[in-house]
Amino acid sequence: MSVSDITRESFAETIVTFTEQRMEERRSNIKKLSFTSFFVMMLMLTLVSMMYLGYFDFNHDSFTLFVESHTKSIFFLVMVSMACLGVLVFKPRNVNKSLYISIPVVIVFFIFSFIIRGRLVVLGLISTIMIAAGIGIIASAAVLLFIYSLNSTERLVSSFFLVGSSVIYFVFERACSLVHPYLGSFVLPLLIMCALYLTLFFVDPYDVTELEVREEKITWLPVLTMVIMVAIYIIFTAIFTGIKVPANLVNPIWTNVFFYIGVFLGLVVVVILHFFNRYAIFLAWIIWAIFTTVAYQFGMSALLNGNSGLLYYLMYLTIGFANIVGAFTSIMMVGKLFEDKTHIRVLKVVSIILGVCLLISRIVVLYIRGTQMTNLFSVMQFVSLFMTVAIVSYMIYAFLQWRSRPVAKIEPVKTAEPESLYVNPYNVLTPKETKVFELLLMGLTLRQIAGELKMKYDAVNFHYKNIYKKLEVNSKIELILRYGQKL
Repeated sequence: MSVSDITRESFAETIVTFTEQRMEERRSNIKKLSFTSFFVMMLMLTLVSMMYLGYFDFNHDSFTLFVESHTKSIFFLVMVSMACLGVLVFKPRNVNKSLYISIPVVIVFFIFSFIIRGRLVVLGLISTIMIAAGIGIIASAAVLLFIYSLNSTERLVSSFFLVGSSVIYFVFERACSLVHPYLGSFVLPLLIMCALYLTLFFVDPYDVTELEVREEKITWLPVLTMVIMVAIYIIFTAIFTGIKVPANLVNPIWTNVFFYIGVFLGLVVVVILHFFNRYAIFLAWIIWAIFTTVAYQFGMSALLNGNSGLLYYLMYLTIGFANIVGAFTSIMMVGKLFEDKTHIRVLKVVSIILGVCLLISRIVVLYIRGTQMTNLFSVMQFVSLFMTVAIVSYMIYAFLQWRSRPVAKIEPVKTAEPESLYVNPYNVLTPKETKVFELLLMGLTLRQIAGELKMKYDAVNFHYKNIYKKLEVNSKIELILRYGQKL
């Protein structure tokens, strides 16, 4: 096989990996969400509440929301480290055991830190570290369940819930804090964590313990594409987070209003894309890159026009839009890469790389705080423009390579040619295996197929392995590449 053929095949696998299932299947499957998907949403809601978590700040004699302080940096460092460690250490089948321990630990130390606030600094710091460690384990469990227990439609709904709940929780938390300061910073997250722990007892143990362990082949280009795109998003989001326009130039209330208007518009766009376009992930990344560039252009224009407040507000609107589109697409991209696979080694490597990026992002935020906006916007408008051109060029090139690949045709197997690479599935598969085969080509996962055919998961998995053997394929991607054009 020539180098050009290998290149086309690599890009073809990248396109197929991140292409959504058929839209009619997605719209029908939206009505078949499992209880496990609701449990994953509860995990996500708990993580969202941590964004506004009340904690003991040992630099201030108060129980307050996150501020730029040493406490937040320590919390972030411990949380990310434990999340990566959880993915590295825990086997998928031990996820629920970690949750039975980590959630009560977070609840106990959260209450303890509230009781001792402003009195015992050392114990308050220890409580903060324990809470961060527990939240990190919860985050690792959410990642494993999101990837291995949910099908594509459930991941889409969960991603939408994660992004949407961030906005709703922020508004609700602020409203509760107006009634009483501790109602939003302490009572609300405590109730969510208690509800999460109760929900754990209603989840089918099979769904969170019997996660399949199967080392399918994952080619390097889809993995590299995902890692680079998500890493770029993390760093650019950190830069956005570090931007603080002086209060004498803009009203903080209106900056939040414009930011969340952008968030809402971003939600609308990603939902429309993922429900009505099979190539939503690729289009979303292009949209994110363009609006990231536009945000810096608004910031630079505001400086050039005498610190125009309107342009700053438009900058915050585009930042909110870009952040949500990027966050949503990053989550879906990770899920698509590992869909119907349990490639533990690749997941561990990806977790380490993205974990390091998250830690670097925290350093970037602190650095940007001390950088003059003029220098920041001057540099970033060119960096973001270059990034946009690179992303768009890569997407176009990938699609051109994918389109130019030779399309495999299914032909009956001839006894005189046993070496033939393409096996006619209808000649070798049993009726049950044929049904599973056709649903696999439609983009359904094994758990979803089990529900569709009213079969046990083990039975579907048995047919799945037989299909691989009879059709001489090593992965779902290879199966779709060979036989997808026939369906």
